[in-house]
Amino acid sequence: MSRAWVGGSREADRHQAERAFAIVTTVSLRCASGHGCLRRSLAIIVLCRLWGVRATWRVGFRSPPPHHAWVEAGGEPACETVDPRTIYAPMITV
Repeated sequence: MSRAWVGGSREADRHQAERAFAIVTTVSLRCASGHGCLRRSLAIIVLCRLWGVRATWRVGFRSPPPHHAWVEAGGEPACETVDPRTIYAPMITV
């Protein structure tokens, strides 16, 4: 697993991120909930890495909370109904 995580990889495309989203939200009710963005986004990132592709993980903040975590593929948010970059200021990007 360590090679899959740190080794060279190509960027995930939107289809791969959406597929990872579907898998994660199917097997985990917590990740599928409206309050599961942190778990869900991290699970999607890990699944993409296991597939040998990398996506971008972001955490955005606003005042007042709540805050939000999401995944980007191809420079665009994946599986978001509204572009979170218009609502949250990205503070953490991995």
